[in-house]
Amino acid sequence: MVTPVHQLPAPDNVRIHAGEPLTAINAIERDSLGRKGFAGAAVSALRGVGTSAGLVVSVEGAWGSGKTSALALIEAYLNQEPEESRPVVVHFNPWLVGDRDALLKLFLQKLATAVGLTSNTAVAIKAAEQLRAYSRVFGVLKFVPGAEPWASITEKVISASGRLTESVAKLKAPDLEGQRDKVADALKELTRPIIVFIDDVDRLFAQEVFEVVRIVKAVGELPNVGYVIAWDADYVTRALESLHVPFAATYPDKIVQVRLPLPAISRAGREHLLTEQLDSLGEEVTRHRFPNEEDRLSLLYWSGLNDLLAYPRDFTRVFNTLRTIEPILRGEVAFADLLGLAALKVKAPSIYGLLHRHPEFFAGSLNNREKSENGEKSPGAVARAEALKACGAPLAVGNLVHHLFPFTASKDGAFTIGRVESTEGHLAATDRLAVALQIGTTDSDVSLVAAQAYLFEPSRREELLKSITTLNCNEFLRMLGQVLESTTVPVEDPKLLCLHVARLVDHPVFIERKRSRRDDFLLRGAEDIAVLLASSVANRHVEGSESLVAASLASDAGSLTVAARLLWESYVARKDDPPPAFACAADSRTEIVAVYAANVLGAAKAGKLLTIANPGSVLWRLEELAPEACPAVFSAIREIDPTLDSFALEILRKSFHTPGGQAYGLSKGFVEPYCNIEELRAHAAQRIADGVALPALAAWKSLVDGKTYFGKSGLVVQE
Repeated sequence: MVTPVHQLPAPDNVRIHAGEPLTAINAIERDSLGRKGFAGAAVSALRGVGTSAGLVVSVEGAWGSGKTSALALIEAYLNQEPEESRPVVVHFNPWLVGDRDALLKLFLQKLATAVGLTSNTAVAIKAAEQLRAYSRVFGVLKFVPGAEPWASITEKVISASGRLTESVAKLKAPDLEGQRDKVADALKELTRPIIVFIDDVDRLFAQEVFEVVRIVKAVGELPNVGYVIAWDADYVTRALESLHVPFAATYPDKIVQVRLPLPAISRAGREHLLTEQLDSLGEEVTRHRFPNEEDRLSLLYWSGLNDLLAYPRDFTRVFNTLRTIEPILRGEVAFADLLGLAALKVKAPSIYGLLHRHPEFFAGSLNNREKSENGEKSPGAVARAEALKACGAPLAVGNLVHHLFPFTASKDGAFTIGRVESTEGHLAATDRLAVALQIGTTDSDVSLVAAQAYLFEPSRREELLKSITTLNCNEFLRMLGQVLESTTVPVEDPKLLCLHVARLVDHPVFIERKRSRRDDFLLRGAEDIAVLLASSVANRHVEGSESLVAASLASDAGSLTVAARLLWESYVARKDDPPPAFACAADSRTEIVAVYAANVLGAAKAGKLLTIANPGSVLWRLEELAPEACPAVFSAIREIDPTLDSFALEILRKSFHTPGGQAYGLSKGFVEPYCNIEELRAHAAQRIADGVALPALAAWKSLVDGKTYFGKSGLVVQE
């Protein structure tokens, strides 16, 4: 959830931002930025309000540097002044007015309200009434730079209340001066000064900035009234320059008597702001979910984040962004990396945009070499350098990028101690970066949260399978292995986990993956990955009983594809060589093979054998280990499917070629244990005569003439 902007009780028109210590009540106690001396200097200057009419103090700093917080601190100190001389503070925020023409009128009305708060005496009441009368004269002031402001009033001056009925044309400038003099005389009688706080000037458009400056200049010189105006001096200068105001750079000096630039936030202050924001997130957000996560946040902070978050609003904006993405990516990406990503999004949008467009420039790519053949920089290094130029703090951003994406450090000739581990939630891992940039997992991404839950929460395994797709099922198995390797958390019932992993291979999603030929000859199939994973679980959690676990998988009726693979590893592949550690025991061969043969026959009778992930391997292992069981299996298959087309497609399946596809041909010894080869050839000829379609046509033709055919095109494979 995103923490909303706090609407705390405060004087009118004060905008309070989440995470900033703004309320005057607790500003002193919460002065984590070390600005007490600054506030004290401002208060010392404001003590001269009673003797210097219209004293103006400016609080100057860049946008987001904490000017509003500084105003609250100054107000807190003003409230500690002796009661008899304690000033009345009025807040005027021109940004919230929203109507340039109403600025002056509202300003005077706010001032009148403040005067009424000084006391209930006749003096205060009279001064307030004079200010209200003065405000009713103005609808809109059209100032002419350098000219007397009271001389140019438009027809809009007539009060809506009807109290002033004269035409503007009849209203003379001396009348306005006279009204102003009455206001000044009334204010002189007040015993307590009034301090007007004007904030958010650097949120205004250029013309509105000019209006505020002229209001302070034109109306400001009133007795017992002082001003504290918060702005970005550079922005104000640019605004005035855009309006062709003469001597724009020094124009504020005509208005402001005391200019106070905000001091930079100390290292300790920044650390305090970071700690405050982290505490506000709650333990559930910041708790460690990945191995070796303890120091990652600290490393991130000292690798550029501390310099990038220079102002209070930087912390607020970055952490508000973090609050939007963290719940969706919780457990998928390390918390520190999410914070770094939020910082790039807020403080380095050019880098963040490049990251979205070309993630390979950050997470690595075979095509993104450090140097091209002619010695020039790689496209990624050039693009990153250009994006860094557009950042306000390129050095800090560069350090942060190098920490989050160590690949870039090596390409840019920089040093970093960052690492890349997918199972530790690092952004630099291509799969984690894809998840982060998509703000969640897609059908092709593997969820770390799901992988961890599958390993350590047995009751949720069936539910978690709903999130597995043909695009990510094999990657899910690999992720299970990576998570297992990177953690020391014990697995509940490791034998059951091995069984569930073995059964995954014949799950419908994995079957569809297998038949879609997404795994070419360069990649391991699901059964290979599952056997490796089961071996890892057994070695870690049931050491000394690996052969018993392997035997249980080879004997499981729901794991026929993995069983075939294990039996091949245990009794076929190595012949006289000793079997691997995770294999069925040699002295249990007869018993295990008998159970396997019974399971294959049961699946054939139920019509399920040829629908599993790899029926061909199951049939081939049966032929090699228990040929005497093959005729019964063949009879059961023919009983379910008299055409035997599916049987031919499995038993005659040979290698997969690119781009021709699956090839079919007779391999010596694989058919004879199941049936009479000549009778099967006669059946093949009849199926061809019946007009059977590809790919079954290719399989049957290979049996008839002994050639190898592509199942997709029906063409002969040239060997």
